[in-house]
Amino acid sequence: MLYQVIEEYWPEFQAERDKLERLCRYIATPAFSSKRLSMTRNGRVRYELKTPYRNGTTHVLFEPLDFIARLVALVPKPRVKLTRFHGVFAPNSKYRVLVVPAKRGRGKRVKTQNEAPDQTPAGKRASMTWPLPHIHVLRGTGTS
Repeated sequence: MLYQVIEEYWPEFQAERDKLERLCRYIATPAFSSKRLSMTRNGRVRYELKTPYRNGTTHVLFEPLDFIARLVALVPKPRVKLTRFHGVFAPNSKYRVLVVPAKRGRGKRVKTQNEAPDQTPAGKRASMTWPLPHIHVLRGTGTS
C-alpha cells in the first residue's frame, strides 16, 4: 500500500522504481519472523529459534503477557539516540576534541593561532557580572 501511494503521488520515482520497492520492503520488515511464532494448546506463545542454543534449546515458551513485555522492550524510547559512541568518540572522552570536526567534547580545546589567550580568573569573574545592573533596570528595581 505504501508503495502504491508513493508511486501515485510522485511519478518522478519511476526511474528508480527498484530502489523504492526495496526501501518499502525493508521498512515493512517485522522485528521477528511470524513464521516461527505459534500458540500452544495451553495458550502459551511458542517461538522457534533461528539457530539452536549450545544446550540444544530450539524453542522458547512465554506466557502471552511476558511475550508482549519482551516485544515492548524492543521499541526505543522517543527522542533517544540509537547510536552510542565509545572510545575517543564518546561524549565524555578527553580526546574527542582532537578527532571530531565540531571540536566538541570534555577535553581541553585546541587553540588556533587566531584565538585570544584565556582570561585571568579575575577577568572571568568581571565578565560574568556585567549584566547584573542591566537586569535590575529591566525588572524596574534598579536605577538607570
